[in-house]
Amino acid sequence: MNKHAALGLITALFLFGCGKEKKAVTPEGQRPAPAAPAGPKLGGFPYSEVGAGNKLEHKGTSVAGNGRVIFHQPVAVVEATYDLAFSLRNDKSSLVVVVRANRDLQKGVSVSFTRDKEVVQVKLDNVAVDKKVAEVLAKQLKASEPLAVQLKVKKHGDHLDVDLLDRDGKDIGELGHSKTAGADNFYGLVLSDAVVTKAKTK
Repeated sequence: MNKHAALGLITALFLFGCGKEKKAVTPEGQRPAPAAPAGPKLGGFPYSEVGAGNKLEHKGTSVAGNGRVIFHQPVAVVEATYDLAFSLRNDKSSLVVVVRANRDLQKGVSVSFTRDKEVVQVKLDNVAVDKKVAEVLAKQLKASEPLAVQLKVKKHGDHLDVDLLDRDGKDIGELGHSKTAGADNFYGLVLSDAVVTKAKTK
């Protein structure tokens, strides 16, 4: 191959390489945040149904019926407040709030609200609250009316301390200590003939 032919070949290869589309390389720390997952939201907070057999109605301002949901946004690990508004439609209707759970809403700590005629029975990890606290709850929570409460959760080593507050953040009573500290920092709801209109964290 003479000198001119070699130079022509090099030039052709260079032009061919320049014509290829180059993939943009973005530094790991500068990648844009992933798009928010599509699906229902409650008060602007996206969530998904968990498991099979759910019979839920999603209206944007409420979720109602029977089933399990998990919110997409993880919650602060050490301390968090869950601001809730809900209704228990019939006798034996219930709402279970599951905190510090994994992505499948398993291995968390649960606080349940169950309608027993006009009384709301509250349990922490399926254990009834202290009798004195139950008496206070009976006076402040009417099962036939819309309910608005807050759960204040603090992590202490291998367990959680859970306090129940009213809608304005005033203390109602200490629900007690959980059996574990949970598995992760996700939370969700288990509805049994219930309507939830607010489930915010702060």
